[in-house]
Amino acid sequence: MDARSTATRAAGARPDRGREVAATHQDRYGTINYIKNKWYIIDGVRDAFDLIGRALRSIQGFSEDEQATLLELVKIGRVRAAAAQGESATGLTVLAGHAFTWPEFDRWQAFFASRGTFPVRWEGLQAVPAPQTSRSGRAAYQLRKLNLLFEWLDTLGRGAIALRHYTRLGLRARIVRQDDGQRCAACDFWDGREVTPGKDTMPPIHPGCRCVLMAVTATRPARGA
Repeated sequence: MDARSTATRAAGARPDRGREVAATHQDRYGTINYIKNKWYIIDGVRDAFDLIGRALRSIQGFSEDEQATLLELVKIGRVRAAAAQGESATGLTVLAGHAFTWPEFDRWQAFFASRGTFPVRWEGLQAVPAPQTSRSGRAAYQLRKLNLLFEWLDTLGRGAIALRHYTRLGLRARIVRQDDGQRCAACDFWDGREVTPGKDTMPPIHPGCRCVLMAVTATRPARGA
């Protein structure tokens, strides 16, 4: 084989080799980015369940095993389905029979009562049942309160994950009220305000809150647009 043919073959192989190297680098950096994204997601979920765990520890009336059951029900997302289907053999049904003290609930119940108006998700929870309330009436109140607790825990977790997601992307985030046709004495003040990691005030502002976190855009659309 002469020198010319050898050089020709080498030159012909060079583009393929270049594409191979580029593909290898692309795969490598693609894998690295995938791993980074995966760990950001894992960290976000871990933050969320740490937050939920701390919230559960502030509630009195549940044993450690029952708190673990509550956390597991939030994780698997079966709470609402079980309540809607009336399944009798669920942790939700068992826990619904418990009277529990939830300081965050008590605080906001008093707040909304003083304002004379409650959010939609508080229907049936405006006041503690009177002593003469029937057993079935008390049970209905406790189940409704437990459902509100699950919703609150769920939105706590979702808010933490959303904030982690926006932070990873280098985006600022703001609180946005999801309009339901009513004003909210608690949320109106926070609507549109930016939040940063480490700040206490972020959705949910209160149990039953329908505020969400959204990325800050260059221009904020006008309400009703």
